[in-house]
Amino acid sequence: MSMWEPFTNAGRRAIITAQEVAQRYGCKFIDHNHIFIGLADTQTISDLLKSFGLGPSEVAAASERVFGQKGSSGAGEMVFTPQAKRVIELAFVNARDLDTRYIDAEHLMLGYLSLPESEKIMIGELGLDEGKLRQRLIESLRERQNAPPAAQPTKTGTVDFPQMYDRISQFARPSSGTDLWTGLRFAAEQSDPAAVLIYALSIASHEGSSAEEILRRLDLRLQELSGD
Repeated sequence: MSMWEPFTNAGRRAIITAQEVAQRYGCKFIDHNHIFIGLADTQTISDLLKSFGLGPSEVAAASERVFGQKGSSGAGEMVFTPQAKRVIELAFVNARDLDTRYIDAEHLMLGYLSLPESEKIMIGELGLDEGKLRQRLIESLRERQNAPPAAQPTKTGTVDFPQMYDRISQFARPSSGTDLWTGLRFAAEQSDPAAVLIYALSIASHEGSSAEEILRRLDLRLQELSGD
């Protein structure tokens, strides 16, 4: 079972692209503006930005103004900044408020728009009308609300977003790294992919490791427990 449920393919791809963007600009971390650029690369968000007269070249130019000239961070581990984690958390909040049962690119962009004004640098760089963008994101989601993308959860049934948000709020403020590892192990044993995702991101931020490395370590620990 994938750790990225209930993210759609577009939502997952945006996060992967955000990491690639961070590496191209020589960053050792993935922040909320990297996620914005990753989202701009998805078909839905790209089309929405084009309706504002903004194509890939405008996004690329704005990215260079924010991050400077492209460099290389190598193949080292990447960590999420608190603001990047907040975008993901707010995506769940917006999905809950809109009564959708999956996390798509629009939810992540709404998460970005829900950040404090001083942190939404890409909005200012692109000269976007935030109110209109928010409205078009919501309209895009509502147009297909009755026919969610194929990548929504299929093995675990519908997602209880209010309950999930309560868990995410708790994970974002861990009492210790040990508590996080205990929670991640329990979530994996209970086949709770959404909880695994949030725990992995929280541990990655807490320990300075990538989510992929955290999950690899978890897999080894579970194999030890099972005697494989």
